[in-house]
Amino acid sequence: MTDPSLDLGRQILEEARSGEISPEMKTALAQGLMPLEEEILVEILFLLSTDSDEKIANAARTSLYELPDNLLAGMARSSEATPSLLHTLARIKVDSREVMRDLVLNRLAEDRTIEMVARHCELPQVLALIVGNQERLLRHTSLFETLLGNPALPGFQRNKLDTYREELRMRGQLDSVKPEPTAPETAGPMTVASEGPSEELYEFDLDLIGEFEEDEERPIADEEMLPFEIYAGMEQSQEERQQSIFQLIQLMNPAEKLRMATLGNTEARAILVRDGNRAVARAVMGNPKLKENEVERFCKMRNVRDEILRIIGMNRNWTKNYSIVHGLVENPKTPVGISIRLVSRLHAAHLKQLMRSKGIPAALKAAVKRRLTKAKG
Repeated sequence: MTDPSLDLGRQILEEARSGEISPEMKTALAQGLMPLEEEILVEILFLLSTDSDEKIANAARTSLYELPDNLLAGMARSSEATPSLLHTLARIKVDSREVMRDLVLNRLAEDRTIEMVARHCELPQVLALIVGNQERLLRHTSLFETLLGNPALPGFQRNKLDTYREELRMRGQLDSVKPEPTAPETAGPMTVASEGPSEELYEFDLDLIGEFEEDEERPIADEEMLPFEIYAGMEQSQEERQQSIFQLIQLMNPAEKLRMATLGNTEARAILVRDGNRAVARAVMGNPKLKENEVERFCKMRNVRDEILRIIGMNRNWTKNYSIVHGLVENPKTPVGISIRLVSRLHAAHLKQLMRSKGIPAALKAAVKRRLTKAKG
């Protein structure tokens, strides 16, 4: 039987490819609020990382950066990876040996991407793989000076590269190559060279990065490798991100809420289980990522539908958890039939507390009294 959440994930991917997806859903996907099947999630995040909305693109890059290296390494070595995907990977994971090792060996990676890695990577093993690719070195000769200018290149690799360069020059296969001038890398506002005699200071702008990527004849500049925290716009605090989830959901239509309930993360589920739309609230309970500790919290909520509490009470696996049983019986929103059936599972101390409670139905209180009497006898 096909997993419905997988089918829904594929449908969202198709919509993302065609651009038929709302800004609210894009934001939810970019922020990782919908933990889809890994391959689908990665492809969607890469699509959104180039979105015209800078906030969405930044959020998608942040989510990509936080994915496990072994997953991104699979993308880096894929024979179906696009050059732009590999270039994005190189920019955000240049410090990952696992990802960079597979990426520099991928023949689909463009020369400009490998040069960016050669300039900024500090991993000797990765730099050695670039040195060993003589075909690419001969085709893209500026790699010689880029590699030799990287202080992380080991001495024996440096000697090997220098020797190979001189041999090519002696054979007339290599013209003299001069190192490209580069600006110092900075974590703050950056200085961009202008055509005039003066320099103008700009705030970091993704459009500037796009100019470097689109113009293949232009040398790759250090601005492409700004620290990822600046590139991805990670200045938003955790509290602000949590508040934005609620605001985002409020802007969604019923169909989008249903998708979010089916595939969303913990924070989204906690909000949508209380949604006024019955189908949305029910969808949360069918979310494959739903955890038992979340169910514990749901059964204690006074603002959920009684139908949700009935679903919990009828689930044998969940009612093996004493905290869930106690929460259901104590919750006045729980259907009386469910509560009475679970009374026999409660400890005496909790039964006594229920007898003193004024919020429970009379029928339930009577059942509790019978249970206490029976226990005494």
